[in-house]
Amino acid sequence: MVLPKSEKDRIAGMIMQGIEHHKILERVRETSGRNRTSILEKKDIENIIAAYGLSVNQSRHSDNSTSVRLIAQDMKDAGELLYFKDEGELDPQNTEIPSEEFVLAFMNS
Repeated sequence: MVLPKSEKDRIAGMIMQGIEHHKILERVRETSGRNRTSILEKKDIENIIAAYGLSVNQSRHSDNSTSVRLIAQDMKDAGELLYFKDEGELDPQNTEIPSEEFVLAFMNS
């Protein structure tokens, strides 16, 4: 089965907005009925990127530290973040972790 052009256009728009691929898969699967779009796979996204000539930058910000904080916030919003401590911060509840350490713990399907 082939993806309809309207769906390819919608997915290409999400890619250009910088939405992460796993989020695109979730959104598209949630909003489709019983059609080809409901079984969208990562390979379909890769094919759309190639067909539309899109460049993909998974970085959220030019500063890596800021990018990681933004990704951690997205994970927190999605309920996937178990723990996050940024470098240079001291966590009063986990004083055994030195302030110069960075810690990221997450879980997803």
